[in-house]
Amino acid sequence: MQDLMKTDKAANLLADRLTARGVDQWASWLRNNRNHAHRTTYRIPTEKIGREVFYQRGELDKFIAFEASRTVGEFQLSSRAAEALHAMGIGNPGATSQGRKFESGHANGAVAPDGTTFVQVALSSPLAVYRLTPQQAIDLGKDLTDTGQHLLSQASGNLKPATYEVVSDNAYMKISRKVEVKQ
Repeated sequence: MQDLMKTDKAANLLADRLTARGVDQWASWLRNNRNHAHRTTYRIPTEKIGREVFYQRGELDKFIAFEASRTVGEFQLSSRAAEALHAMGIGNPGATSQGRKFESGHANGAVAPDGTTFVQVALSSPLAVYRLTPQQAIDLGKDLTDTGQHLLSQASGNLKPATYEVVSDNAYMKISRKVEVKQ
């Protein structure tokens, strides 16, 4: 039980390691963070024993590392910018500035209790589950197929001109988007 900490001890640890806030501010932040009605970029898991809430030291250390990764020099990234970095996987093993490596995923057809059908897409790393309408699934599948075919054509030198335009091209990545071709 020694690696479990009550909110006050966890707040002290955070204030010692992340000095932008004091103990009282971190205690308040921790209470708000465990309230799932509040949207947050990073939710620290808790364990409830009786009426008491505890934090694992390892989970607090992960949060401290995450908060440190949001700081660039003396500049603190906004929650939205940090969320984008997290979504791309920047700072995680195997991820680059172009995004995470796709591990695996699958799609299942499902029926909601109200009788509507939907496609459930589950990704394994990081674990995420999405609900798409059948039309969204068709559109996403078509977009993925078109993009994959375009890149294969480009690699083989058979690229059809004017089907894609470059949106961003810098030292780190080149982003293209599909454009409608009027015949």
